[in-house]
Amino acid sequence: MESTESRGLPYDVLFEDASQDYTTPLPTPNDIESREIIPDREWGANVVKIQQRFIMKFGRDVRPIEANNMLYVAKHTTKPVTRVYAIYQRKEDKKTITYILMEYISLFSHNDLQRKNIMVLDNGSLVIIDWEYAPWSPVYWEYFVAMFCCLAWTDDWHEYVGQALDEYPNEYLWFATMHREMWC
Repeated sequence: MESTESRGLPYDVLFEDASQDYTTPLPTPNDIESREIIPDREWGANVVKIQQRFIMKFGRDVRPIEANNMLYVAKHTTKPVTRVYAIYQRKEDKKTITYILMEYISLFSHNDLQRKNIMVLDNGSLVIIDWEYAPWSPVYWEYFVAMFCCLAWTDDWHEYVGQALDEYPNEYLWFATMHREMWC
């Protein structure tokens, strides 16, 4: 474990990507000190975007094992996982703050996922058609749009959406309420 005080407060380097396939120095915990953190939580985890390429997850409840597990999955499986660039820790008073520097990934979403846009080929594989409205969206957006397509809830589509997509019921409720207030 390397300790550094190059700029600002000292922190320990638990892991740093040695591939050096980036042109600028990796961001450190000191690079986020002047940024506005939303939400700024004392407990739990915060996430901040740094430059166009990185995000840093940090907080009292962030643990190095999360990043170590991601590194293990990337090395030993073919499952796609967000790239981890560095793991840092800083001691503040009697608490330890862990920082995980990862690649920033935008989510490309279909934006019109509903029954009529899912085709089943003769060999049983699925094909999704009608990509004209596809945007770069937050991770919860595809779930909201797929659930919103239920509209009158006259069938069982909503019961299957959670089997295909990660569920975001709070975000769905918020957007559905906003839509109802603005357009209905």
